[in-house]
Parts: sequence; structure tokens; C-alpha cells
Amino acid sequence: MLEAATLAKEAVQITLKVVNGITDGALQDIGSQIVQYLQVNIGGIFQLEQAQQNPEQLEATILSYTASDEELRKELNNLVEQYKQLEEKMGNPKIFQYAPSGTNQHHEGPGDNVNVKNQFFRQ
Repeated sequence: MLEAATLAKEAVQITLKVVNGITDGALQDIGSQIVQYLQVNIGGIFQLEQAQQNPEQLEATILSYTASDEELRKELNNLVEQYKQLEEKMGNPKIFQYAPSGTNQHHEGPGDNVNVKNQFFRQ
């Protein structure tokens, strides 16, 4: 099980990725589950807009709740671990594009859209 401070930090980072649309597919699904879990269990204190503007406050709130509620900590830990395992499993995507003109292009790294010499393609 993650240490409480680490768990809170990871949950905030995942929440921000979901809110900012950085994740997609299965990561988005698990990330959304984390956001929903926090909304249900932290209630009115948890506001997505505040998470974007003041992530440190959200982190402190999560830390406070997980310190006093072992069940909440276990459930949140399970969701965060699922997210991290999936993220690790997906690894660092690589993109290859063959151009008929004979110019082959290669890109490594995160990100949904890649712009190489004004040619856009998705990974």
C-alpha cells in the first residue's frame, strides 16, 4: 500500500490528467473512476475547478481523509495502483510514419498528437 502522502499526490496527479484531457482509453476510464470516487467520498469539499487552481489543497484534503478513513485509503489505493499498472503496461508509445516521398519519420514519447514538419498523425 502506498504511503498516505504519496497516495494523495498520485491521486491529484491522475485527477489533473483526467480533468485536463491528457488521458484516453483505459487510462481515462480508471482515472474517471478515481475522480468519481473522490467526488462521492469527499463530497462538497472536492471541486474539479479547485483541483486545477489549487492542487495542493486537494492533496491536503485527500491526505486528511485517508488518514482518518482506512477503508477510503484502501479503495483509493487500489484505484491508483490499477491506474499506475496500466500506465506502466502501456509504456512509452512509439510512432512510425512512412511517407511515400521516401521520408520516414519516427517519434518516441507521450502525447496524443504529433506534428512533424506540419504532418499531423496520432499515436
